[in-house]
Amino acid sequence: MSTLRPTDFTGRPEWRYPGEQAAVAARRILISGAGGSIGGALSERLSRLDPERLVLLDRCEHNLFELQRRLGHSPATELVLGDAGDVGLMDDLLRAERPDVIIHAAAHKHAPLLESQPLEALRNNFLVTSSLLDCAARHGVGRFVLLGTDKAVEPAGVMGLSKRLAELALLVAPAPPAGVAVRLGNVWGSRGSVLPLFEAQLVAGEQLTVTHRDASRFFLAEAEAVSVILAAADAAFPPGILVPRMGEPVRIQAIARRLLERCGIEDPDLRIVFTGLRPGDKLSERLVGADEVVTPAAAAGLFHVEPPAMDRDATAALLGDIAAAVRRRDLGAVVDLARRLQPPGSQVREQPGIPE
Repeated sequence: MSTLRPTDFTGRPEWRYPGEQAAVAARRILISGAGGSIGGALSERLSRLDPERLVLLDRCEHNLFELQRRLGHSPATELVLGDAGDVGLMDDLLRAERPDVIIHAAAHKHAPLLESQPLEALRNNFLVTSSLLDCAARHGVGRFVLLGTDKAVEPAGVMGLSKRLAELALLVAPAPPAGVAVRLGNVWGSRGSVLPLFEAQLVAGEQLTVTHRDASRFFLAEAEAVSVILAAADAAFPPGILVPRMGEPVRIQAIARRLLERCGIEDPDLRIVFTGLRPGDKLSERLVGADEVVTPAAAAGLFHVEPPAMDRDATAALLGDIAAAVRRRDLGAVVDLARRLQPPGSQVREQPGIPE
C-alpha cells in the first residue's frame, strides 16, 4: 500500500556496510530467531553472501517453513526447528555445526504486551541470551552478535529491562566469544511495527491510533538493520556496544499524517485518534544512556558506546541472582535486584549522543 521510507522523514540516505561480503564469506554462521522479521531478512541476505555454512534456528514451525520456501534448497544451509534456550539442543547443534559466529535475533519485542507477561519476557530475552552465551563459550564460538534495542537504555518497562539484562550479560561474559550488542531503533515495516498497523487500520476503514501527539521513535530501514548486524559480525569491530546513526527521531503522528495524505485523505486530522501512552511506553527513546560515551567506529555511520566502568564480577553475580529469581518466578526479587544495577555514587557525565 505505502511507498513511505524512513528517508522520507530523516532526510538521510539508507546506510550499507561496504565490508559485509568479506565479513561473512567462508564463515560458519548460526542465526537464532531466523524466521522473524529481521532474522528472515538477515537469512536471505546471508544466503547470497557465500558463507561456508548457514544454520537457521527458529522455534516457530510456520516461520521456519516460510523461510525455507523463500530460500529454496542449498546444501550449505540447515534449518532447525527448536528453541535457543534448549541447552541440550544447542550443545548438540554447536558441537555438530561448529559456527564461527552466532547472531542472536530471537526475542520477544512487543513492549505493552510484555508488561502483562514479565516473567516470560525475562525468561526469553534475558535467560535464553545468558544460556546461549554459556553454550557458545563451551564450544569455542568466536563471535556473538546480540540484536539489542534502544529500549534497553534507561528502560521504562519490562521489555526494555529484559533487553538491558541481556546486554549486560553479554558485556560481562568472558571471551571467547567476542560479544557485540547492536542497539537498533524501530525497524521500518517490520512485523508488528507501526507502519503495518496503520496500513491495516486504513484497509479496515478505521482511525489511525497514535499514543501521544509528541511520541517519537528512531527508525531505520530493514536493509540497514541487516547491514548493521553484518558489520557487527565482522572481527574488525571490537567487542562492546555498536550503534548506527539513525538521524533525528520521527514523530509517529507525522507518519500517520503522511500515510493518510499519500492515500488522498484531505483532512488527516479527522482520521487520527490519540489513545495515550501504554504501560511500558516512553514518549521518546534514547540510543545512548546519560552515563555512556560515544566514539566513532571503524566504519562511517557506526559508533561504539562505552558504558560506565563496572565491576564485572559483581555485575555477573548480580545477574546470576536475577536469573535465579526469574527461574523461581519471584518477580518482586527481580525488581529489587534490578534496582542495584546502577552502581551507588555513579556519576552522570555529559556525552555527545550520536553525531550527525
